[in-house]
Amino acid sequence: SAGAILADSVEWWDIDLYQTVEPTLMYGWIRSLSKEKAHRMSDLADLKAHNMAGVLSDVTPGRDGDPVGKTFPDWIKENTKKTDTLIIGGGMAGTSTAFGLSQKNLNSILVERGSSVA
Repeated sequence: SAGAILADSVEWWDIDLYQTVEPTLMYGWIRSLSKEKAHRMSDLADLKAHNMAGVLSDVTPGRDGDPVGKTFPDWIKENTKKTDTLIIGGGMAGTSTAFGLSQKNLNSILVERGSSVA
């Protein structure tokens, strides 16, 4: 499959990253690339199915140059967040914890499944 080929390109480019990365990050990168290519192809074909074959070469990378897997480390940096603390729940305890930690210059991400926090 195309996803397996993309994963192989990461393996070829950086075997250590390939062996240690969380699978969800790899799948996210593959989905992102696929979505990007599909949108580009649709745009180039003016959203007409009969035009797709004519634009395929415009979205397919050549064999020259670096493998697409080279872009994976940068994608990880752009699509992950680093934090000192992850707080689950935006109730009184969660929001006061987030506030207290911010006063100590600690970065926190507060996750709330509802539409508002306390």
